[in-house]
Order: sequence, then C-alpha cells, then structure tokens
Amino acid sequence: STDALANRAAGTPLDYDAGWYLGLPDVAAVYQAATALEGRKEWAASAALYQPLWKDSRPEVAQDAAWRGARALWASGKSGEALALVDSALTRSSAATAFRVHLLLLRGDLLNAQGRTAEAAAAWADAARTNQRR
Repeated sequence: STDALANRAAGTPLDYDAGWYLGLPDVAAVYQAATALEGRKEWAASAALYQPLWKDSRPEVAQDAAWRGARALWASGKSGEALALVDSALTRSSAATAFRVHLLLLRGDLLNAQGRTAEAAAAWADAARTNQRR
C-alpha cells in the first residue's frame, strides 16, 4: 500500500555513517574482507565473515554486522535465515539507533518478499517510528 511504502521511506536513517566502524580495527578488517567478497557476488562467504560479530558484546557492532550479514544471506537465496538473523539481532538492543532502524527496514523487505505484506507494513511502520525517536 501507499502508506506502507511511505513508512518504508520515512524509516530510512539519513544520518547513518557508513564508515562508523573505521576506528574499530577488528570490525574494519571483517567489513573490508566481506565487502570484497560482495563485490564478487560471493554472498554466502560474505555472510560467514560477518557471523563472528553477530554476538559481539557491543550492540552497535552486533546489530550492524547482523544487518550486513542478513543482506548477504538474502542475496544468496537464504531469506529464511536472513529473517531469523534480523529477529535475533533486534533482541540485542531496543535503543532507537540507525542500526535498529536498518534491521527493521530489512525485516520489512524480507517479509514483503515472502508475500507477508501486512507484517512487512508493520515492520516498516516500526522503522519509521523508531527513526523519528532518534
């Protein structure tokens, strides 16, 4: 619906700094290697590189790595695994951050791709609300 797509657009965090992790050498090394694999469309290998960070003690690292890993899983055809990863990552922190918003948007995208449009719309609305609270 038009409202769902409006929420999808309103949920996009415009202030996300794509290089936020550069001061974290352990994260930067993983992201650099995974990005190189993604450039070659080696999605499953990319997701595997992100995996150790999914349980990182730093919520922003865990959530961002899960978002990146879930996108790679989805691109490799594993949308069910991607959705499970997103749902798990959302439990790591309820703080209204760009990391959480990205996860909610991706959750909506995954649900929408599965034909679960009402659930997708709810996820996108949650993303829009969370983005407004930041």
